[in-house]
Amino acid sequence: MVKYIQYKHHGKTVWVREDLMGKHREHCMCYKCEKFHPNEPNNCPIAQELYSFCVRHDMTTPVWECPEFEEVSYERAIEQDNKQKGEKV
Repeated sequence: MVKYIQYKHHGKTVWVREDLMGKHREHCMCYKCEKFHPNEPNNCPIAQELYSFCVRHDMTTPVWECPEFEEVSYERAIEQDNKQKGEKV
């Protein structure tokens, strides 16, 4: 049975499906897309708009389908994985 729990995320109490908590990056296609450059001016406009929506509404929204997706090169995938390992999610 699916269980929903509450926790603090960026200072706000939010609901999450317990089995999906902390797995956003694992599921979101953006993290494996060449156009995804968070916190940079050349970030994907779709990803940026979605991020702005999520911030405004205290949500986390993984992307499973996208018309603009371009799979990252092997080199960039390694770079992203190494960066992610150094970050606390």
